Amino acid sequence: MQGIKVTSISKRALHDTLLTYPSDRKEQSQLGNYFIHLDHIITLHQRKLTKLQLLKKSMLTKMFPKDGARVPEIRFQGFHGDWKEQRLSKLAEVKDSARIPNSLWTSEGVPYIRASDLTNDDLSGTLFLSSDTFSFYKNRTGAPEKGDVLFNGGGEIGKALLKPDDSDIYVQGGAVLYVKTSHAENLSGEYLTTYFQSPFAKDYINIAQAGGTMKHFTLQPAQDMPIVYPSDEEQHKIGVYFQHLDNLYAIHQRKLSKLQKIKQAMLSKLFV
Repeated sequence: MQGIKVTSISKRALHDTLLTYPSDRKEQSQLGNYFIHLDHIITLHQRKLTKLQLLKKSMLTKMFPKDGARVPEIRFQGFHGDWKEQRLSKLAEVKDSARIPNSLWTSEGVPYIRASDLTNDDLSGTLFLSSDTFSFYKNRTGAPEKGDVLFNGGGEIGKALLKPDDSDIYVQGGAVLYVKTSHAENLSGEYLTTYFQSPFAKDYINIAQAGGTMKHFTLQPAQDMPIVYPSDEEQHKIGVYFQHLDNLYAIHQRKLSKLQKIKQAMLSKLFV
């Protein structure tokens, strides 16, 4: 059996370690208290993030019907009746795009959205197309509009983002698919974005994805994906609720990252 390597420092080596420290005990105390305070705030934000993650996971399980059920365990007050089920393609058009040669990628222009961009919650893009290239391919295949839902067919499969504005973007064919919820009558983009995170959707995607080491969720199984859904008003309430949870999480994540950077900088600047 292979042993486990444990990194440690001997008592002798610790005894011989040189320390630099201010001679003033008051300054030592202030330094210690400053970092204790930073660590305390960092811990609080980490706990809030963990609580939000657990809350969201629980609500995704309880606010959508379990397999075979027609009502969820928890729903907003005032809503009654069974949810419906339908294939995604019956509720909205599911679209793929062309694969654009690398030679046409540019460093500025219209964002060319890949699976990694969706994974990073970023529709501003890191690769771009010229206006002429975008117009050519948009005329051939169409392009996402405000209110459409983009989702990964490769990479982090099923990761979904709602297109929030009217800015031009084009998506990488095969890697990113999208649903024309902007033109759907009975399916809202906010709801579908959340639905992709539900256990019901994840179970289907896990079974439907194809490939060996590199898995893909292609157009046909995406079109056939079963969607359970309530009324338009209840869809809106569910979508807004989970958007609120995601916004809270993002706020605490930014604060945590900022505090961690402050601590790293202060450790460098407050010690010789």
